[in-house]
Amino acid sequence: QDVAEGEDEVNFSERGIQLSRGLRAFKLWLSLKVFGAEAYRAAVERGVQIAREAEAMLLETGRFEIVTPAKLAVVTFRLLRDGLDDDATDRMQRAVVDALLKDGYAFVTSTELNGQTCLRFCTINPRITNEDLAGTIKIIIRFGDAASL
Repeated sequence: QDVAEGEDEVNFSERGIQLSRGLRAFKLWLSLKVFGAEAYRAAVERGVQIAREAEAMLLETGRFEIVTPAKLAVVTFRLLRDGLDDDATDRMQRAVVDALLKDGYAFVTSTELNGQTCLRFCTINPRITNEDLAGTIKIIIRFGDAASL
């Protein structure tokens, strides 16, 4: 706060412990050099495709509401259960995430959109398969149905 932006003084808060500039872009630069831009392009396209497939699989079950359709490699959704109001449905989403974290089968996060708790798939793992998605969806349903609200 003592050094105004754009002045000639060094702002040490922008430096690492060794007081030199960090190499924030080094990992990206090295990956581009080793794998090339086409490999990055293919990885991004695959992540998007897997997210679209996940969205379709969620809809096929009839148990999920898609909150935001697959964009880039992310799809957000809510597990539905008969007889639950919005608050109980929100609690169920959180219970599912907690159960998944304890179980360790898959890493699914939650987020808040339009005042509702949603589950979130981020499909950037290059090793993810449709079988992994199907298994994760089955476990989400199982944990949601078992959640005591």
